[in-house]
Amino acid sequence: MKMVAKLHVLLVLLYLNGAAIDGGQLCCYEKEVGSDRYVLHSEADTTEYNCDSNCIYSKKLVPGSKFCFKTGDQPFQCLKVKAPTLSSFPITEGYETIVQENSFQIDTGILELNV
Repeated sequence: MKMVAKLHVLLVLLYLNGAAIDGGQLCCYEKEVGSDRYVLHSEADTTEYNCDSNCIYSKKLVPGSKFCFKTGDQPFQCLKVKAPTLSSFPITEGYETIVQENSFQIDTGILELNV
């Protein structure tokens, strides 16, 4: 079964301000539509849902959700164009090992370190 056939789509209507990244087929990594935030999940054929692009998003804090978007009346904003660069490395001291996870967001220049 095609992945798109399993896709449950809620078409959130959005208003595109000039430079429509999604409409131009370049998927925004993280976007805000109205007051909700979405993170890019994957890209797949969404023509059967009449979406403006093949970008499929997950709603933040709603694991497993999948959305594609269509032109409408809600404000839209691309928050992060590119995915963060992720890295991690283990730190072992004696018998204890911890993992430091790093996330660098090139759009903002922010480096996040989590231990």
